[in-house]
Amino acid sequence: MDNTIHIAFCFDQNYSMPCGVSITSICENTPGPICFHALIAGNVTDDAKDKIRKVTGSHGNQVFYYKIDEKRLENLSEFLYFSKSVYYRFMIPELLPKDVTKVLYLDSDVLCVKSLRPIWEIGMDDGVPAAMSYDSGCSNVKFHNRTGIPLTKPYYNNGVILMNLNCWRKEDIAAKCIRSMEENDFVLVDQDAMNVVIGERVKNIPLQFNCQIRFMITPEEEWMLEKEKYFNQIREAISNPALIHYTEPVKPWHKDCQFANEWLKYKAISPWKDEPLSQPFINGSFKIQLDGVTDFNATAVEAIALPLLSFASRLSQKHPRIFVLLRKSLWTLAKRKGLVK
Repeated sequence: MDNTIHIAFCFDQNYSMPCGVSITSICENTPGPICFHALIAGNVTDDAKDKIRKVTGSHGNQVFYYKIDEKRLENLSEFLYFSKSVYYRFMIPELLPKDVTKVLYLDSDVLCVKSLRPIWEIGMDDGVPAAMSYDSGCSNVKFHNRTGIPLTKPYYNNGVILMNLNCWRKEDIAAKCIRSMEENDFVLVDQDAMNVVIGERVKNIPLQFNCQIRFMITPEEEWMLEKEKYFNQIREAISNPALIHYTEPVKPWHKDCQFANEWLKYKAISPWKDEPLSQPFINGSFKIQLDGVTDFNATAVEAIALPLLSFASRLSQKHPRIFVLLRKSLWTLAKRKGLVK
């Protein structure tokens, strides 16, 4: 019986180093064999691909590269730190060999600190397209109003997806997600679309396998009350994570990122050990001012909010309440400006 784990990443050159560190952490903590599938942009260099091959090969694993036809995605927009590579995941069912019927998709800002065998062995019925985890940052009313998903229904984070490829191929779910993005003004683009198209046909992945950094920077008294059923899972994820998901705008490869020590440990044993950390995108990202916004526009509000919350995130390791305070202040300011009711 083939016990190979299939793992997919999607990235452009900007994320090649983070992806390589993530792959390093997986190889260090997960017994093989592992077959990595990398869906890449045309700007990914041969040097980056060779470094990833070095990591996988040194652990007896494999990596295969798939170049994306960007014309397929020309009608989909780029926004802030979302490049078109976030849409590549929808090409996974089409590009991977047909005999690969299940794959674990991971964002490049995910770090593995325990074996992935338990998540790989999660079973799914034929009609279940994916297994995913609750998204800790999308449990308030605005996310549900934007997507039309009732507040009583779950909203999932798609940075960690165990994909039932047979189901995706049979129902052409990728095409439905792309069409949904073209027809709607989504903010969290691919994630919003996937939640709308797949709905509740999702098997829950324990939050230990998608420990979102927001769990750690939000004081427990600020956790959303309607999500009380997740509290014990969140506590377990914080104390005993298997996959750490750096969901905040400031990433561990940026200078002064919170909770970066674990990530830096794997960078130090990777082929990118000498590559310097970069400045976070907060620098120079204020393109829209509140005074210039006259009508409610979700995209404009996010363009203001994300850089400010990014700045708060940088301070949250020493001052975790700053994040919550700035979030409340920003919402109050938006209400005064008439952007929200």
